Amino acid sequence: MTAFFRRNAAPILAALLAAFPYPAPPAGPAWPATNSEADGVLWYWGTQTLTGEIVDADGHWAREGEAILRHQARTNWFHGVSPRKGFLEAADTGPALARTMESSPALYLEAAIHPPPGQPAQGVLFWLGTFEDALIWQLRLQENRLWIDRPDTPPLALADLSISDPAHFAFAISAETASIWINGERVHQSEAAGLPVFDDPWDVIAVFGGAPDAPLPFNGSLEYLLLGTQSKTAAQHAQAWQTAHASRNPPEIFTLRATLTAHATEPREEDLSEYGNALLGTVWTVQAPLGDELQAGDSLFAWHAYVLNSRVYPDTRPPEPGSSHTLTLSRVQDQPQLEGIQQLIDNLDPDQLLLLPDFYLLDIHPGSEGRGGE
Repeated sequence: MTAFFRRNAAPILAALLAAFPYPAPPAGPAWPATNSEADGVLWYWGTQTLTGEIVDADGHWAREGEAILRHQARTNWFHGVSPRKGFLEAADTGPALARTMESSPALYLEAAIHPPPGQPAQGVLFWLGTFEDALIWQLRLQENRLWIDRPDTPPLALADLSISDPAHFAFAISAETASIWINGERVHQSEAAGLPVFDDPWDVIAVFGGAPDAPLPFNGSLEYLLLGTQSKTAAQHAQAWQTAHASRNPPEIFTLRATLTAHATEPREEDLSEYGNALLGTVWTVQAPLGDELQAGDSLFAWHAYVLNSRVYPDTRPPEPGSSHTLTLSRVQDQPQLEGIQQLIDNLDPDQLLLLPDFYLLDIHPGSEGRGGE
């Protein structure tokens, strides 16, 4: 598909608009168990392919389970979100949560957490703030502890918690107690006076996986997100996620050292409004063999996440041609979330690219020579 597209792409702007069917979810417990505000559910987003609507106590539409990716957040191979230096906003949900908590003073949230390989998850897991980006309340994983942060209050170390493997996390806090569930089992309960306080319930944003200008971006990926006020669903939703997670075949990941040979011409700044997201074509020369597929001196083609949520960031610009870097790559056919994203190949020869193996550039590692990466 990508080779055909590169060969037939327009010089700068090219898009895949065909609809691709998503696989049916595996059989298992229903997720979510309920979509009603009467049951304390205010918003949910399973993955990019598992969404729906929230209904009020009378069964009428209240809001969509819409997720807005902000800054450098992007979807990944299982259609979850990798917040990176960004976050996922629960659209139109902050005011509903604040107003609901006026009569039901409790907060409940769920997230399936995927830490990076070989590291524990850390960073801002959930954030409540104002439209001016002022902190109201946040839940943070750092130094193998779960913390609550609020304005003008010392950070509250709630519990020791290390998540080094994919796990379903659930958290509830009321006026008296806080509880934590991992994979449907309660692992912590304690007294905790740490509920958020809202000065203006209409001036609230609810965010997963980061915060505006967060000094500690979330380092993993997230899915099966839920926000509400009642902790009834921890066990059932953990089982539903575990069923989905067990049915997947993770893509093969490669790490290698390579030199950037060329990249497509970057669009003019005034043309960027045309792109919500775009991939930039790059050509690399590998410095060491990669199994039987690539030998030292061979070339490969890699798509680079260039425009993210309508912006180009300093560290999503391509490195300088001729610079060498350590890359983490995956084959394009193993990254279904790339379907339909605009692809830029201006000033690269499509006929030459047809002969190259094509990959998706997951990371250019910190400390690599040159001008940065993802």
